[in-house]
Amino acid sequence: MFELGLGVNCLYVYKNYNETTKSTDSKENYLGMIGNVGVRYEMLHSVFLRLGYTPMYSLMNNNNIPILASKKLNNMFGLSVGYTL
Repeated sequence: MFELGLGVNCLYVYKNYNETTKSTDSKENYLGMIGNVGVRYEMLHSVFLRLGYTPMYSLMNNNNIPILASKKLNNMFGLSVGYTL
């Protein structure tokens, strides 16, 4: 089975630690757009496997959050294993 999705990610950072100043910055908001592409192999009453790719594109305030500041496009890959009832 092939999966395809699109969504929005809103992140609220309560305590944002800044490595350069060694202090905690004020609260920050972040907005990003997320896509999802995946392939799933599944049968009833058995183990399923899912392989996925999730790109996240920053729309606003990514410069204020250190882990997101280096680039606007972040790539994430994943492998899921589960059981279908």
